[in-house]
Amino acid sequence: MRTPPTSSWKARFIVTIAELGLKLGLQNTYQDREGGHLIYSIEGVTDRTGTYQIPVEGDHENEICEVMAINSTDPNCNEIFHGRNRARILLTTNNGIISDKRFANPLAFLKKDPLPVCAEVLKEYKLDDDDDDF
Repeated sequence: MRTPPTSSWKARFIVTIAELGLKLGLQNTYQDREGGHLIYSIEGVTDRTGTYQIPVEGDHENEICEVMAINSTDPNCNEIFHGRNRARILLTTNNGIISDKRFANPLAFLKKDPLPVCAEVLKEYKLDDDDDDF
């Protein structure tokens, strides 16, 4: 299997060189499970480490809760990364989790141009042009 040239190829998955340091605008939404109607929405932002906290009151067992990346402060890294721009979160105490903290999967945007180290990362994952061992 051959991949396109690494100068124009985007991995489209989270890799070890993912950059921190940019702030993401986030939106947390709650929809009813029956009809998918929006019940509540709140926005927040990450800090420069990618960490965010959005306080939530009450139990949301009967709602679909998602956090979505809605914008990026980096104009070179602001392309929506479909599949990595939202994460579902269970916000109920009726699930066996003792802590009030919940953790979402990583959220991300795509860079406009690959980083110079991308070729090395692709080799590490055995996705470079010289590897036909699939």
